[in-house]
Amino acid sequence: MANAEITGRTAPGENLRAISSQSGIILSEHDSGETFSVTGSGVSVIENFRSGQDKIVLPESVDLSRVTVTADWQDDAWGLRITYSAEGQEHSSVFLRWGHEFDLALDLSSGSADESVSVEAPPADLPEEPAAEAGADAPVEAPTDLPTTDGKEVAEQPDKASGELPGDVGAEAPADGGGNSGTSSNPDGEVNVLIRGQSNAQVFAGWGGGGAELEHVLEEKLGTDVHILASFETENGQNTINSATRFMDWQQDGLQQGLIDFLDAQPESIKDNPTLTVWMHNEYDQQSMDLTTDQWVSAVREDAELVRAALGQDATTTPYEFVPIRYPYGGNFDAIGNGMEALSADIDFNADLSWSAQDAVMDGDGFAGSSHMGNGDAQAIGRELGEELSSVLVPLAGPRAGEDVPTAGYDTVSGAPAETADPVDPVDTAKLVEEPTGEAPDGYTLVLSDDFSEGYKTGNWGDPYDGGVYWNGAWSWSAGDVAVNDGVLEVSATRHSDGWWTGGGLNSMKADKTITYGIIELDAKVPEVQGVMGVLLTWPASDQWPVDGEIDLLETPDTEVMHTSHGVDGSGNHSYESVRNSAYDETQWNHYKLTWLPDYLALEVNGNVVAEWTDPAFIPDVAHGIGAMVNVASANDAWMGSPPDPNGPSEMVMQIDNVRMYQADGIL
Repeated sequence: MANAEITGRTAPGENLRAISSQSGIILSEHDSGETFSVTGSGVSVIENFRSGQDKIVLPESVDLSRVTVTADWQDDAWGLRITYSAEGQEHSSVFLRWGHEFDLALDLSSGSADESVSVEAPPADLPEEPAAEAGADAPVEAPTDLPTTDGKEVAEQPDKASGELPGDVGAEAPADGGGNSGTSSNPDGEVNVLIRGQSNAQVFAGWGGGGAELEHVLEEKLGTDVHILASFETENGQNTINSATRFMDWQQDGLQQGLIDFLDAQPESIKDNPTLTVWMHNEYDQQSMDLTTDQWVSAVREDAELVRAALGQDATTTPYEFVPIRYPYGGNFDAIGNGMEALSADIDFNADLSWSAQDAVMDGDGFAGSSHMGNGDAQAIGRELGEELSSVLVPLAGPRAGEDVPTAGYDTVSGAPAETADPVDPVDTAKLVEEPTGEAPDGYTLVLSDDFSEGYKTGNWGDPYDGGVYWNGAWSWSAGDVAVNDGVLEVSATRHSDGWWTGGGLNSMKADKTITYGIIELDAKVPEVQGVMGVLLTWPASDQWPVDGEIDLLETPDTEVMHTSHGVDGSGNHSYESVRNSAYDETQWNHYKLTWLPDYLALEVNGNVVAEWTDPAFIPDVAHGIGAMVNVASANDAWMGSPPDPNGPSEMVMQIDNVRMYQADGIL
């Protein structure tokens, strides 16, 4: 039996999953308070699936049926306990405190372990020590009801130790005048929180940690078990969250039925609990300029009837909390906001409105004001929501309430109709050396010229994107993945020792270098690495996507070549046209030229036109900057192919040189 060389970083309260090293398919998922044991070959990664950052990587030769992971309390701290069995010996274990980096060697032949721990500052939000019963010195057990924010498998949890506290806890619900109200004869005292919405709900409930914060605060306030119900990107379609969708389309697209199927699949012990719905739908719907308040209210009422019927409850025990997202795109939020206010004023519907998400920095895409909340946003919203909702849930929690219970752009292309470009004339595989001259063609004004001979210039590019997990949860932005070496800009994707990927990105709009119509030229060389994509793109200075467009000069999904222009259709919904291209080798140096005019958009590679757009919907009419980024596939990014092979290359370096951008004179 081979040794297990384990490297990673533990994290508080994270759920765990095992992933196939060959296919990237998720094989098993568990709460970190449950024993985690997977049998089978080709399983090399144990990771938490809330933040997607902290991983334990095992060699493929290790039999995971002999390795388990549980949450545990030792030496006044929470952590992970890894238990393993040596051949012919009893189980042994090692404890890894949360907030520590570690390198761990398990000898599965002798039953020994060597640990080298690099101590970091422990997270400020580590769980407090669970309280023991008064006068008891009994050992403290690991929690059995840690957050289940993924929601794909919600199991009935055993009761925590009972013991009522003196006095009343919480506030009474409002008697009238709207807002959440209701009481419950709930003998177990447990409650559910159903999180639903689009991509920001996914960040909140998933790796952003908002769902965990919400659960933690509510359990502290209520003194009872709170079950977070949230599910996304499941193979069977039983989801409460569906990224990049309009709620108004859920019924016709089958997503409504997927939500109901998710609720139907819950055990009776869950469905019997009072259930508060946290409603985070508004992003894509507010881009539909023809949506009216009456239409939205009618659709929400119909949806609520289905949800309440699936739970077997009425409005009194199933309140709604509307939490509009601070989404930067679309101009029709009023239709939705007015509907939220109308339903909140209707005491029979039983809803309230929270503005807790309106102070979000929205830096989840690597810069403030982007389309996704960052992890800090998610956790802050979770804490604020927990404070707000505790008074709503106390009347529903029943007699157990009061017990002490321990407690860069955004790039989306999916299944575009493919065309094949005409063959491109081959070029010398050596680097193109046509250096920028500083001279502009007739009728154009030079806006940006960079051959990177003087290193990275923030005056041309601003700071690279840094911090924040990308929306697909597979990697995070890192300024360290952008560098200039030997006069060439390098934008990289890097797999670190813990198995987590980081990636680089930049755009000239961050330095106010933009054009509205003109010419963009550059040289680029993009290696093929399975599961990692290089992107050359323009991005609107307004950061209003998709209404203000995006032009992908190059993307390399699944080691192919694709050119795409994004926009919106007549209803304001995201639309795009793509050309897939097998006519040249993107792994060699090639010269890309984009010609952008009011009625014509064309891309040339090495002097040959490979893609053209004449539909006004796909020709931006506002200022854009030029940039580059990488993208790492998650297990759910089918259009990009499978995730990177854990045993494959640990780096992909895209090289760029000789960037020039010209503004067309007299066209603004």
